[in-house]
Amino acid sequence: MECEVNRDVFVIERPLFTSSRKAIIHECSIANLDKEHTSQLVQARQIKGKESISSYLLKKLGSFQRLLKEAPTKDASDVDMMSFRDLMCFCFMPHARLDNKQLLFENVPMKRIKLHQVFDVIFKMHANEL
Repeated sequence: MECEVNRDVFVIERPLFTSSRKAIIHECSIANLDKEHTSQLVQARQIKGKESISSYLLKKLGSFQRLLKEAPTKDASDVDMMSFRDLMCFCFMPHARLDNKQLLFENVPMKRIKLHQVFDVIFKMHANEL
C-alpha cells in the first residue's frame, strides 16, 4: 500500500496468507520499488519497544510514544501506548456509531476512557503535552 504523510511517500508491504508478523516499509513510491531505496523490517502489530507499522505512522504524524492512562484520574494508573488504530476510530465512523449516539463508546468504559485521551492528543490537549 502506498501512503503519503506530510509529502513523504512510502510503501507498506505485508505478506498475505502467511503467519508472518513482519512488514517492510519502503521509503519510496510503488513506481520506484525497483530502484535503490531505504527500507526497514517492522512488526505488523504494535509491540512495546519494537518498531511497528503503527509506530512508524505515528512518528510521521508527530504523535509517537503517547501514553494513555487506563484510569486518568489516578496518579498510579497503568498506561497503554497509543496506536495508529486508536486514531482510526476518529477517521472512519460507521453510521451505527452516529445513529446510536455512541461516538466515543459512552457505554464501554475502558474504550471511552482511551478514546477521550486520543481525542485530546489530536487537539493537543493531552496531559503529556503540558
